[in-house]
Amino acid sequence: MCYACDMSPSATKIISLRLDADVMARWDALSQRNGLDSGKLMRDAIVERLEELEDFYAVRTRLASPFTPVSSEQVWKETGDPTGIIVGQREFDAVQEWMESEPTADERDGMKRLAGSGGSRD
Repeated sequence: MCYACDMSPSATKIISLRLDADVMARWDALSQRNGLDSGKLMRDAIVERLEELEDFYAVRTRLASPFTPVSSEQVWKETGDPTGIIVGQREFDAVQEWMESEPTADERDGMKRLAGSGGSRD
C-alpha cells in the first residue's frame, strides 16, 4: 500500500511508503480509534524514529574510534572535587570552612527542629 504525507507544499516534500495491508489497517485503526490525524501521526513517528537513529549512529561512530576510558578517580583528580561537581576554589573552601565550623545559634535551632525527623547538619 502506498502512503503519502504532506504538511505544506512550500516547506515539505511528499514521500511514498509501501506498507503491508495489515500494518496500514493497524495504522488506520489507531488513528481512527484515538481521533488522530493519520498524516500527522505518521510524520511524528518518522521524526521520532529519525532522532533515535541519529543518536544510535552517533554513538556507534564514537565507539568505533579508539578511546581511553577515564576512571572516576582521574576525574576527581582533575576537578579537585570528589563529588564530581566542578566548583571554584573559593566556593569549595567556603563549604569546607562551614563544615568544620561550630554551628550558629540559628543552625542549632534548626537542627533541634530536624531532630524529630532524624535530620542533621551533615
